[in-house]
Amino acid sequence: MDIVASDASDAFLNHMTDSGLRPLHIDIMNINDELAGKYGNIITRGVSPMISADLALVRRTYANIRRLLSNRGRLIVLIPRTLPGEFSTIALHHKHNLWVEFREIRHLRLQVFPAPWYNKLPISVAVIVENILGRYCGICDVSILEAE
Repeated sequence: MDIVASDASDAFLNHMTDSGLRPLHIDIMNINDELAGKYGNIITRGVSPMISADLALVRRTYANIRRLLSNRGRLIVLIPRTLPGEFSTIALHHKHNLWVEFREIRHLRLQVFPAPWYNKLPISVAVIVENILGRYCGICDVSILEAE
């Protein structure tokens, strides 16, 4: 299975390259037709247009990601929980049916602690904490969507 890292930011592309990856420059708001239908799975975390308070922009972002996915391809969206107003949330995406070309397979919460803490915890402790508390007080929403 090929894994492709991508971003629209040169700084993040450089960081990924320094980490040994061969990232692609992909601007989610300007999808190249050559990439359409090419990917079976896409994982996103904190993609700026997806957390925008502009719900029309969020809808266009989902539509553009859908263009990248093959039929029945899956999109895993990780979005931090925020207070209403400045940013959008998975709950708003669901309420306004912003993923019209997808069906939700599963929704969950995770990440009890800030990310750097996980490097300091024994893996067994992190797993137990996530399994017990993550679904109730996790700071990140995760939706697993399938392209229709």
